[in-house]
Amino acid sequence: MQHQYSAQMENILLRPLQEKDIEKLREWRNNAHNTVFLRKIPTITSEMQKQWYQTYLKDESCITFAIEETQELNCVVGSICLYDLDEKQCEWGRFMVGETAAHGKGIGLKALLLCMHIGFDKLHMERIYASVHENNLAARKVDDKAGFEIYGTHPFFDGGNELEIELTKERFYNLHPDMKTL
Repeated sequence: MQHQYSAQMENILLRPLQEKDIEKLREWRNNAHNTVFLRKIPTITSEMQKQWYQTYLKDESCITFAIEETQELNCVVGSICLYDLDEKQCEWGRFMVGETAAHGKGIGLKALLLCMHIGFDKLHMERIYASVHENNLAARKVDDKAGFEIYGTHPFFDGGNELEIELTKERFYNLHPDMKTL
């Protein structure tokens, strides 16, 4: 959906996804290294990506953010979404730091914290949930640092299990009180 939500922490800016960003997202999504734990889809063409973006702009149940590193790399390095928006809860995901030069710099955690802040503070969610593959150790580490707790599991279509995780507004701000001041 078209939106104006944004937030910044140090060198990381979460801002609305723009059409100028979608080619990078397409490149990252077509890279098998980036998609080990994602749903398998055919190679995305430029035309398919443009069509997806036009559909996304009309989707009132999904907010996508570009993750921009503003000091060292000065470019878009990934994306993250809040979707299945309800009055008090939503899911987050479609999260990728696809720019190789951005890996290992703590960008994922900052982006996730900013996304949670927007969900809780701007969208007034009380609970945000997701699913993460049990073997996706990098994602699980970031989720743990953000404060997510496991509340269930389900089989992953491609083998193994996905952990069902959740974070409440109260827990988030208790663990990250500095986020209230953004």
